[in-house]
Amino acid sequence: MIARIEAWWAAWKWVAILAALCLVLASLNIWQAYRAMTAPMRLENEALSASLRAVTGMAEQRTRDDAKLMADLERIADRGQRVRIEYRSIAAKQPLPEQCAPGQQRVDAINRALSGATNQESSP
Repeated sequence: MIARIEAWWAAWKWVAILAALCLVLASLNIWQAYRAMTAPMRLENEALSASLRAVTGMAEQRTRDDAKLMADLERIADRGQRVRIEYRSIAAKQPLPEQCAPGQQRVDAINRALSGATNQESSP
């Protein structure tokens, strides 16, 4: 009985080896085909991931910038308020001459009055 099995194995061992090699090669071909079919999807996934990282970075920068911009806006509003108050106080301190009429002459007179008052206040 063992002799018959050894004879059968001697005849079919190369067939079994070749069948195993064919199975390995077929599985490698299937794996390569799968990789080739999914390559465009992987590239798209990488591009979308890069875009997501860029957008996330922009959103983080926006949150930092928002606080800075709001502080800058508040500083500008405060400065505008101070300038408005200064303008009113300077205009009230120096009434315009009688020859100033509405129009360009009045604007020039106001500018002269303001520049003179600002220069007087800034110099000790």
